[in-house]
Amino acid sequence: MSNISVHFLANSRSIMWYWEQCDEAAKIVVGILIVFSIWSLTTIWQKFVDLRALRKGNLAFETQIHREERLTEIGTLPAAGTSPAPYAQVLDAALRALRQHRGKISGESDVRVCMGHVENSVQRAIGRITARYEKGMIPLSTFISGGPFLGLLGTVWGVMVTFGALTEKASIAELAPGVSGALVATTAGLLLAIPASFAYNWALGLTRQLGTELDNFASAVADQIEIELLEDLRDRRKKPDDVPARPAPVGVNPFLRDEDADADADDVSESGTLPRSRPSWE
Repeated sequence: MSNISVHFLANSRSIMWYWEQCDEAAKIVVGILIVFSIWSLTTIWQKFVDLRALRKGNLAFETQIHREERLTEIGTLPAAGTSPAPYAQVLDAALRALRQHRGKISGESDVRVCMGHVENSVQRAIGRITARYEKGMIPLSTFISGGPFLGLLGTVWGVMVTFGALTEKASIAELAPGVSGALVATTAGLLLAIPASFAYNWALGLTRQLGTELDNFASAVADQIEIELLEDLRDRRKKPDDVPARPAPVGVNPFLRDEDADADADDVSESGTLPRSRPSWE
């Protein structure tokens, strides 16, 4: 260890000494920065816990939903933990929109209308989930940008007061304590901003990844619902519900009653000419 390092360690001051050199304005600024630092660390920890829980819930729900044969026949969504997973919210929004069109789909145009409502409902769910993903990001970005400036304000104020109190014969020994105390505010601002900056970049990257995965899941859900609706439509067309009516005998008026039609059919077979039609009320 060099002589300079030994001299520096031997003459280093404690944190309380620097705190005592701060003026009232610098102490107020440092106090505010300490409160913001506690807020920032709490937000960072809560963000880590929330994003980890959300992703874990998504993976669990995706595993369970793969066991379902058809999405359109799901009655109750499988549980995915204590709070609804984002994937569960997307699928629930899609199925709610789909139920409004039950029994009303008879052609491809009806399928397109139904899918339009499903996609709109899914997009609204994605918007709500994205806001949930980004919760806490604004305070972190505020601490990153505002913390150093707030600390700089305390430092500039302390230096201004220190120089204002100097006399004409002031020495460096009189100037140093005031400047040292003023720099405490800048140090506090940097200690607030640096951890928040690392946490913000980490949370931003994970939020974007979760957002991409959510978009992919929503797209897959919409595609699967549309495929199942088209399959159901083709199956109904292969098995028509209406049985075709029995054709009327040739030469018999289709507007006559059954007994009149039978009599007229006998007349036609005997005479070869079509008799006069009688209305059904006779």
